[in-house]
Amino acid sequence: MLQRIILSIIVIASGCGAAWGQSAQQVVDKVLRSYNSSNGITATFSVATAQGTSTGTIDMVGQKFRILSKDMKCWFDGKTQWAYSSMTGEVNITTPTAAEVSQSNPYAIISSLSKQCTLTMKSTATQYIVTFKPKKKGQITQAVVTIGKKNHQVQKAVISTGDRQSYTTTISNYTTQRNFAASTFVFNKKLVPAGTEVVDLR
Repeated sequence: MLQRIILSIIVIASGCGAAWGQSAQQVVDKVLRSYNSSNGITATFSVATAQGTSTGTIDMVGQKFRILSKDMKCWFDGKTQWAYSSMTGEVNITTPTAAEVSQSNPYAIISSLSKQCTLTMKSTATQYIVTFKPKKKGQITQAVVTIGKKNHQVQKAVISTGDRQSYTTTISNYTTQRNFAASTFVFNKKLVPAGTEVVDLR
């Protein structure tokens, strides 16, 4: 769940140079085009929940991504996923199903938002505040995204879920045109504690 939320907000952020006077669908199309042309994105994120705050970085291009934080590290190379959790102290290797990939794939997330949500917007002197409201009941009940007018970048996103949880994601910075090496999205044992058990669940 956290992985999907982080990805969705980063991809929204990558396309927020769009003019918000356009229709919602035009904005979503702009997000997808912007992501397609980004040639790789790196962003710093902070996700706050009732349980605490997690900070880290995400690298992403196409379907591939790498999330690095104190409590979680995850790599996906387009086929295989390696996920490390400090709670379990192990790395799990999986081959995600098409449904699981669609939940993590930034393109699918944004496409899903455009098809399944009603978008409304209000503005202040310095910010746009866009609300995504799902048309049908699901895991996410609402997403409120705050965008700075000056730089057209996402400043904050608050996502509410059906179990009455709230996730507040803050984007401190992101860069495009990263030109990642393929190895970026493959498990690197140097980034987890020495001796960490690797469990192959494929």
